[in-house]
Amino acid sequence: MKIGVVTGAYHPDVGGVETHARRLCAALVAAGDEVEVLTQHGVGTDETIDGVLVRRFPLTVAAPNYRFSLALWRYLRDHAGRYDVLHAHSYHALAALPAALTNDTPLVFTPHYHGTGHSRLRRALHPIYRPVGRRLVARSNRLICVTHAERNCWNATSRRPPTGSSSSPMAPTRPPSSGGAVPNRPTNQGCASSVSAGSNATSGSTG
Repeated sequence: MKIGVVTGAYHPDVGGVETHARRLCAALVAAGDEVEVLTQHGVGTDETIDGVLVRRFPLTVAAPNYRFSLALWRYLRDHAGRYDVLHAHSYHALAALPAALTNDTPLVFTPHYHGTGHSRLRRALHPIYRPVGRRLVARSNRLICVTHAERNCWNATSRRPPTGSSSSPMAPTRPPSSGGAVPNRPTNQGCASSVSAGSNATSGSTG
């Protein structure tokens, strides 16, 4: 399976989402999938890390909390069909939006959800962003919360509660394609919660 992982930043950038995505990608490659990371950076480059092709698209807006790459949007609009599945990361980063809004490729979404912003400005902007965020969730075939705490936060604050939820050992499982059910690949990396989202949600658990 060819998987495009969409994230606002990636190794060697440092952060929780960056670390999570790198481990996920490395394990997917080890399991036999072909993986590309689609991310954004100050300068557009391509390189291979851990057997993963990392495509970095140049930033149009470089503000630290509102990074935005028009080139990434255009690439996903024109080339999302190259992938069997897209896996987008972070409700709180703009990079996830083109994965959902520019194409109809099957989509897995890991929100890394905080519930709100962490500054006065970001908290003020959060309610304005929520209608767009709801479109992102509705478009997703599968939504994965990486901890029970995140799932509980999502259930407590989301205006559109998930239609179901399940928990499994956290693993970089093969995301759902149009073919149907998703086989689990358990590891001992922790615990993840998977909740179905959108009209195309499939049953079962992906960790």
